[in-house]
Amino acid sequence: MSSFCKLENEPDRNLDMISNLPENITDTILALLSLKDAVRTSILSSKSRFKWVTISQLVFDGQCKPPQSTDQTLNKYKLVNIIDQVLLHHKGSIHKFKCSYYLDNCYDIDWWILFLWRNGIKELILDISGGEHYKVPSCLFLYHEMSHLELFFCVLNTPSTFKGFSSLTSLDLQRIIITSDTLEWLISDCPLLGRLILQNIDGLTHLRFHAPNLQYLCLCSVFEVLHFENTPLISTLIIDSYSSVAESKYLKQGETCNLVKILRYLHGLESLELKSYFLQVLALGDIPNRLPMTYDYMKNLTLNINITNSKEILAALCLCEASPCLCEASPKLQELEISVYSDAKVTSEPIENFWEVQDRLDCLFNCLKTVKVTDILGTPMDLQFIKFVLASAPVLETLHF
Repeated sequence: MSSFCKLENEPDRNLDMISNLPENITDTILALLSLKDAVRTSILSSKSRFKWVTISQLVFDGQCKPPQSTDQTLNKYKLVNIIDQVLLHHKGSIHKFKCSYYLDNCYDIDWWILFLWRNGIKELILDISGGEHYKVPSCLFLYHEMSHLELFFCVLNTPSTFKGFSSLTSLDLQRIIITSDTLEWLISDCPLLGRLILQNIDGLTHLRFHAPNLQYLCLCSVFEVLHFENTPLISTLIIDSYSSVAESKYLKQGETCNLVKILRYLHGLESLELKSYFLQVLALGDIPNRLPMTYDYMKNLTLNINITNSKEILAALCLCEASPCLCEASPKLQELEISVYSDAKVTSEPIENFWEVQDRLDCLFNCLKTVKVTDILGTPMDLQFIKFVLASAPVLETLHF
């Protein structure tokens, strides 16, 4: 047989393998690439030349930046032109749109949002950090099929015709200007909302949550009143309030301890993080010997405590005691992380011999396996606290400093 004869199973070297890839594989490859690299695939073959115009996820971030110059206005124009051209050439649905640039006073965003609404957007992320806050147009509130929304440096005013985001499951708002009433209305009109992040929100006075499917809440902002009126499914709660009671108006002291008023209905908590000064707020009022509620599913507890303030310590112990080890098969508190500090602006009752009178809490941490204590200075109160934890945790395995 002639050596020039091609073997029966030998591949044709002239065959365009890329052009003949199944469409679903091509789509998967393009989805894994950055938008810039996806556009570059147009040079690989004639068939793939305009394939990128159908990708459903458009991410404009640092990987899509054109060459930068010292002229910031020119840089902004280049970025806007790139996004304009991609949207103008795009065909089909757009499931995800992310813009993460510094775009101060960019009115082109209005038509991007209108364009996305007409193309079935499901996930929208606008991180246009810096400069003036961007006023979100009313057409955004027509995105009834959207499931994920992230907004940074924006002004939100829901129109009177707003009927809610019926499909929204995740909402992330950071450095947003919005009134308390508008935020409450927005949250209550998202019946499927399961994950909510509120960080550095301007304009809040009170926060009332009506979110029957909410499971994860991260609240890092300043506010005066907090109510969980209809949130039976919250399992992870993070509150980072960065103004102390002595520095803000906050929740007022009353007969009932704020610890009870705020957290009494969150029976499904599995992970609770109280950062900055929020434990001061919870300690306002008369702290009971025992909380009227239990957290039978609590596994992780993170607290920031003024170690010289007896009311804060009692509030923390009440939380620990409300997370009992019921039986070997039940969830129970296993990880405790405590950051200690001292705040001279907050008055405290005398705490001499404080730990010696806590006999009722003997073996409080029956199931605790890991303890992490940070910012310890080695003061007598610090050492007494650590001694108490070690004496109350018979199965403790790891202690971090």
